[in-house]
Amino acid sequence: MQYIPKYIDDLPQILLLDADEFIVLFIFFGFGIFLHQLIFFLIIGGIGVKILNISKTKKKGYIFHILYWYGLLNFKFLPNPFNRYYY
Repeated sequence: MQYIPKYIDDLPQILLLDADEFIVLFIFFGFGIFLHQLIFFLIIGGIGVKILNISKTKKKGYIFHILYWYGLLNFKFLPNPFNRYYY
């Protein structure tokens, strides 16, 4: 069955993924074959596709917000995210 896009500017789909998501997964698949670590790089590629999908659906800066909120990204000019009460 042929995929018919809903909007005129939709990306083409390859194996149930958009073209840009498929490219990310395919690059990690290639690294996995080259380095003989296929399962590890497919998992990393899946995480990359998930992050790409989040960044397309959420607002700009959402991923930086999540990284800051959980303490994985530290800005010197912002307060500590683990302090919930400031006196």
